Amino acid sequence: MATKREAQAPDRTHEERVDEAVDRVAEAIGDLMEFWSFKNSMGKVWAVLYLSREALTADEIGRRTRLSSGSVSMTLNELRLWGVVGRSREAQGKGRKRKTYVAETDILAMVTRVFRERELKQVRRVVRELEAAQVLLDGAPDDGGEARVQNRFVLTRVRKLLELARRGERIVERFAQAGEMDLSSIRNWLGRPR
Repeated sequence: MATKREAQAPDRTHEERVDEAVDRVAEAIGDLMEFWSFKNSMGKVWAVLYLSREALTADEIGRRTRLSSGSVSMTLNELRLWGVVGRSREAQGKGRKRKTYVAETDILAMVTRVFRERELKQVRRVVRELEAAQVLLDGAPDDGGEARVQNRFVLTRVRKLLELARRGERIVERFAQAGEMDLSSIRNWLGRPR
C-alpha cells in the first residue's frame, strides 16, 4: 500500500501515478474475481478496460496487465461470453484493422447476470439434490428400531436444509431479476429455535 509520503512524492509524474493506480486496482479486482472462483486474469482485464477512457486492443491490454497474448485472447473471449466486455470500433494500425474492446460499466447488471447464470443454477442444483434425498428417505421401508430413528433424524435435517435452500433460491432469483437482495428471511429463519 502506498504511504502518504509515496503518494506525494514530487518525482513521480501524473501518468506514473495513474499507471500505478490502475495496476493496483487491476490486481485487487483480479484477486477478488479469483476469490469468487473466476480466473484472476478476468478481473485484471476487465479492470484495465473499465479504467480506460478509450477502447483498447488485445496488445494494449496485454502490455497493461502483463499477460501473454494467448491469455489475453482467452480471457477476452470468456469475458465476452459473460457479457462484461464487448468489442468496439475497429482501430486502424499498420495497414490493417484491429479489434478493440470496452468494459461493461453497469456493475449491477454484471453482478445480476452472474447470479442468474451461475449462482442460481448452483442453488437450483442443490435444491434438486435435497429434494431427491428427501424422496429417498420418505420412501424408505419402516424397519423399526434404530434404522427408523436414523431415517427420521436424517430426514428432519434434510428438510431443514431444503427449506433453507429454497429460501436462498428465492432470494437469488429476486436479485437476478431486480438487482435487490433482502437476506432478512434467511436471517429470521436461522434465528428461530428448532
